[in-house]
Amino acid sequence: FAIYERGKDYRMFDHISVANTTEGFQAMRKWLRSFKINVKDAVIAMEHTGSYSNALAEWCFKKGITFVLLHPLDVKNAGARGRNKTD
Repeated sequence: FAIYERGKDYRMFDHISVANTTEGFQAMRKWLRSFKINVKDAVIAMEHTGSYSNALAEWCFKKGITFVLLHPLDVKNAGARGRNKTD
């Protein structure tokens, strides 16, 4: 997870890696709180990766958290604008 900040170089975004589990998502929520961010006020954006994105999408839906699924080609093409996709 990364916190988007307008005008800031994306390589400088605050970020965290967590397990793709309920415990990992709860750790992400706690991490956001450390920045005074309420997860209900955030938008979680994720690449649609089939079964890998389902756990987070379902967790967000159950918690009433806004999320968007990004098409993988859009994520890949974002790399053509100077960023490298590394996953």
